[in-house]
Amino acid sequence: MEKVAFNYAFGAPHVITLSRPSGSRKTIVSAEKNHIDIKWTWQSLQDKYPLSWTIMKPDVTMRLTALIDGKHVEFKSWTRDKSGIPKLIIKGYSTKIRYKISGISGETGVVFKIECCNDDNADHTLIFNLEHTNGWVCSNRGWVDGVNTNLLVTGQEGRADRLIAYASGADHYPLISGGKNTITGVPMSDGVYEASNNPMKTLSMCFTLAVGDKKVGYFMHPYEMYMDDIKVLENFGYEKEIRRGVSEWKQLLNRGMQIDIPDKAVLFCCRSCLADIFVMREKLSGEYTGITAGTDVYRSVNSIEPASADMFLEQAGYVDEAVSDMRALFEAQDNSGCWVSSKCWEHDIWLGIFFKARLALNHYKISRDRKFLKDIYSRMKRSTLWNYKMRENNKHDICSASYGLMPRGMGDCGVMNNSDYFGYFYPHNCMAVAADEITLEAARILGEDKDIDQLQIIVDTAKADLIRSMRANSVKEEGYEWIPGTFEAAQTSFFGCLYAYEPCRILQKDDYLIQGTLKHVEKKKTSKGGLPLGMGWLKDGLWVAMALDNLSSAYLAMGEYEKAAAYLYPVLNHASPFVTWCEERGEEAGSMIKTGDLQHLWTPLSVCRYMRDSLIMEETDTLHICAGTPRQWLDEMGKIEVKNANTHFGTVDFFIIRKEKDILFKMKCNRERLSFVQVHIRLPLEKYKLTVTSARGCTAESEKEILQLKIESGICEVAAQINADWEIS
Repeated sequence: MEKVAFNYAFGAPHVITLSRPSGSRKTIVSAEKNHIDIKWTWQSLQDKYPLSWTIMKPDVTMRLTALIDGKHVEFKSWTRDKSGIPKLIIKGYSTKIRYKISGISGETGVVFKIECCNDDNADHTLIFNLEHTNGWVCSNRGWVDGVNTNLLVTGQEGRADRLIAYASGADHYPLISGGKNTITGVPMSDGVYEASNNPMKTLSMCFTLAVGDKKVGYFMHPYEMYMDDIKVLENFGYEKEIRRGVSEWKQLLNRGMQIDIPDKAVLFCCRSCLADIFVMREKLSGEYTGITAGTDVYRSVNSIEPASADMFLEQAGYVDEAVSDMRALFEAQDNSGCWVSSKCWEHDIWLGIFFKARLALNHYKISRDRKFLKDIYSRMKRSTLWNYKMRENNKHDICSASYGLMPRGMGDCGVMNNSDYFGYFYPHNCMAVAADEITLEAARILGEDKDIDQLQIIVDTAKADLIRSMRANSVKEEGYEWIPGTFEAAQTSFFGCLYAYEPCRILQKDDYLIQGTLKHVEKKKTSKGGLPLGMGWLKDGLWVAMALDNLSSAYLAMGEYEKAAAYLYPVLNHASPFVTWCEERGEEAGSMIKTGDLQHLWTPLSVCRYMRDSLIMEETDTLHICAGTPRQWLDEMGKIEVKNANTHFGTVDFFIIRKEKDILFKMKCNRERLSFVQVHIRLPLEKYKLTVTSARGCTAESEKEILQLKIESGICEVAAQINADWEIS
């Protein structure tokens, strides 16, 4: 039986970002054995041009270390709160001294709670040093006045008396000895100066622990408080602040789609991933909101994975948030009609056109808001006409591999034209054509008869030119052919090569290029941890998200449900103990090779989207239930339940219960919108078949391990019996 064990986590530091839901204040915590780093910027995306990529360097960095009786000790474990909310728990122990640090964002600031206990038969001293590691002038005001030794201020890089840390509950706050008592050199001189390991920049929390003592203290990073606010902090309710922070997150997570599955470790990971989408959501300038691609270097919004995240949020019941975010994404359009704005991070990345178009169409299919579709259709049409013009401009030589393709664009995601970041990339062209197909579908829904013929010609021509180029320039190897990232450089990232099938449907699942690409990716490029290599920038590294985003999504659409489900546990087991993932990493367990943000959006998003689609997925006029779930979830006594799931057929609730040989399925749905349902009863048995014993509110038939339902009522119920005498073909 597969389990979530995080046994392929990358090496420390492990990162978690503390934030209020959709908050503008982000505090990044990086945990290692010897220390914990805490950093943040006073800036926010409200100060930046919407959808631009602008790296915000930290204004403050602090380092926390622990000492017992004057000797440095290690932190032993790093975990996330069991509810999945962004609350960290870091533990340590030495010579029978136990200590724990927990941290969460509240209304006033980020509160870190310190708990310590002496189980030894002798007295000990436990000290936590919190050092301001950037800047070079005094941060601990007690160094100057001998009074306020329990706080740190900026000193520079902003208003000098702004509090960056305030401590409470320790027995005393000594001015530490050791280190450098004076600054050697200053920034304006030619001398070398070192800002770290300086006592006048360090807050020291000292706990004197007699035998059996248990003590609690706190330190806080206030969002906006100053020396004049010390009186407020002297009587501050830290526990109340922690409770409010926990409650705010739990209320949010409990408001959307609810999932209950037998594997509580997987459920914990899914709630953590959902929470982190809201960690990466915040206000932008111009009264916009959006989801960022990461929490550090990629703390900016583009129209690719953030748009996909908003599509998931709407499916998961967070309609208001998703609709709010759409405005910035949709309005980022040049006057020319180009829908990946030249002013934004997305410029020249043709992938973004599709993600916007799909988000818009998905919103219509969930909301059935024709006015919305009518309004957005004008943007879609302008985009498609611009795409058409670009392709027409690229028709100089019919023998050229680029004939009829979009112009040279930005690869990104590791897709390179040899050493050139720009080129003619097949995944991007597939998505641009698929976006034009969405425009055509919208025209048909709206009855825009005057546009349909023109749009059909545009789509058919663009698709034919693209398919011709992909077939002519496929890579032939060992009796099969596969789609490269570009005809200019076959040996580039495999990112998006399966987009030609899912989600774009340029080619069908049984096409030799799709089957060959699947075979090539899995046969040639699989790690010991069971994940495909070479899906991003690192040639022999892992972009963990792509196992679910590129492969499992394709297998789900193909009906290859075993292969789709096979990647879920490996992806979760590559997470850090905080249930976060770096963008890319080395393949081995504990790898120190890491790129991009250490807390990146695409993997938690891919986990959320796979879980949703594996549990409830639309296919034309049919709703699939539990098509991609691991078989072990319906062991002899198993239950899978989903509530408040938004679909193209309305909001759906359902559960499947197995009690030994009996199966009970019950669903609540919109009878006016949903007609056909396939319920996949995936059991951990080698030989079995299902027999329907009763049905209410529907007609039901069994076919192998699937219950085929024709819906007759808004509430339907089917009972079936398992007969373990039939082998799955």
